[in-house]
Amino acid sequence: MSDKFNHLVEQDKKEYFEEIEIAEQKLQEQMLNNIVRDAKLVCDVYCVPSHNHQAFFCKLFENEKEYIILYAKTFIADRFGFHIAMYTFKDCVKAQNHNGSVGKIICGIKRLSKNNVIIKELLSCLPSKTEWQKRVIMIDGEHTIVRNHLEEETKLLSYSSNAQFTENAYSEDQKVFLENLFLHIEDIIGNVLDYES
Repeated sequence: MSDKFNHLVEQDKKEYFEEIEIAEQKLQEQMLNNIVRDAKLVCDVYCVPSHNHQAFFCKLFENEKEYIILYAKTFIADRFGFHIAMYTFKDCVKAQNHNGSVGKIICGIKRLSKNNVIIKELLSCLPSKTEWQKRVIMIDGEHTIVRNHLEEETKLLSYSSNAQFTENAYSEDQKVFLENLFLHIEDIIGNVLDYES
């Protein structure tokens, strides 16, 4: 790998961990972590999608009877009256500190059956090897990061639209699922714009 590529990857990682820190702090402020203190952390997912789909960070926990998702998601209303759900947590913080904008980080919890189809498919796609692909900026693209906490050492999968996975062996069906993971999670946690319109 070239030095330039390595530098871009390191920059991506730094930005990602800054995003997670903001989301985690908000979950802590809402005291949602107390709800899952006796559950096992399975994985977490962070995504900045395209168009007006929902940007989010979520943590999936498991106990004996159910799966529990804690989530933080973004909402910005700018001075022109536009409502936006696809911006980063850092953008929300900036909007909170700007006179003409509104920035909100909305947190919540969802309880899911052990038979939930989306969760079963997500579990089958958790990375067994760390694979970090440099974020690709494109129209109609999104960037997703999945961390597998079931491994002895956490494994991380970072990918953008049309990813070519090299470290983890995924079937074509799993690739399609991962490509649309942001939509599957949005089906569970909702899109804040659905409530704003």
